[in-house]
Amino acid sequence: MTRKWISFTTLCLLMIIPIVALAGEGRAKKKRAKKAKMVKIRTVASISSLMVGQRIMMGELSKAMKSDPTNPKSLEKIAHLSEVLAELSNVNSVGKGKEAAYRGFSRSLRDDSLKLRDHATSESANADEMLALVSKIKGNCQTCHNQLR
Repeated sequence: MTRKWISFTTLCLLMIIPIVALAGEGRAKKKRAKKAKMVKIRTVASISSLMVGQRIMMGELSKAMKSDPTNPKSLEKIAHLSEVLAELSNVNSVGKGKEAAYRGFSRSLRDDSLKLRDHATSESANADEMLALVSKIKGNCQTCHNQLR
């Protein structure tokens, strides 16, 4: 009888401990989220440095698209590069004193890069749709450089 009671007690504890831990983790995430809202993004790199990073990511992305874009490893690389390009564009859109048109181009680049990442990570990744997005991203870059350089 004692052995069954200990086993039952152990079982109950093993079920309760993860629930309590998850509840505590949820509260901790809420506290972190509140703190994160107070942090302001401060750009530490120049726009030209960010654009160098964007150009490198775009070149690597083009290479990945020219190889087999339906290969799972290529799709993973495309998703990763798209996400990095989106983040560089995201940071680039908050610089001081930039006109609205520049920020618009940068945000558009970010949004299109995230769409490309989403396509690459979806189960039905379509190479033609991804190529169209890469062309749209390149066109956005070219239009921005033509208008603002």
